[in-house]
Amino acid sequence: MILNSDELEILNYLESWNGKLVTLVQICRSAGGRKKYRESPDWACRLMHRLVETNLVEVDERGRYRLVMEEESGLVGDDYFPAPRDPEFWPENLW
Repeated sequence: MILNSDELEILNYLESWNGKLVTLVQICRSAGGRKKYRESPDWACRLMHRLVETNLVEVDERGRYRLVMEEESGLVGDDYFPAPRDPEFWPENLW
């Protein structure tokens, strides 16, 4: 899925809350900055539905949002290849 810059701003903002629930008003006010909020106070409303549908964001019964926390996937940092568990897996002469 390709995200636009507004959706990325929302995800980054929610990530900063470390799994805490945030109201839509807070997201609209803070995620895009003051200028965006002044120009369109409800700018994030139209984007939240898509983020919820794609399971990037979850919403509770009171309409508060939070980033879906990923389970531990075995990835090491940003590396897509986990460290080998067996030291003989990688022969020394490859390096």
